[in-house]
Amino acid sequence: MLHHLVLPALVLAAGELALTTRLTRTGVLEALGTDYARTARAKGLSGRATPLRNALLPVVTVIGGRFGMLCTGAVLVETVFAWPDLGQLMLSSILTRDIPVPLGPFVLRSLAVIAASRQPPD
Repeated sequence: MLHHLVLPALVLAAGELALTTRLTRTGVLEALGTDYARTARAKGLSGRATPLRNALLPVVTVIGGRFGMLCTGAVLVETVFAWPDLGQLMLSSILTRDIPVPLGPFVLRSLAVIAASRQPPD
């Protein structure tokens, strides 16, 4: 059954992987050129550990924000690949104007987006 997941997983991951990879690369290159990274290398510390932590902050923020787009894309992928899941249920209930049925998946996905984009306490 696992080989049936390859194509839908690639469809969902391709755009997000490109965005995340590009953002990570840009952040790391920018962080490696900062003064504190040069000072850390001059003191003999690992040249990539400290800048990588600072470069990952915007990446994690973008991933949390894009989680909603991933859920929306999952509905489309479920429809295209004919998987009976929440996406099919939402689509069929919206087309038949059965309003209470899609409210459950909307609330679940909304809570998932809120949980993914929540800021950690200080």
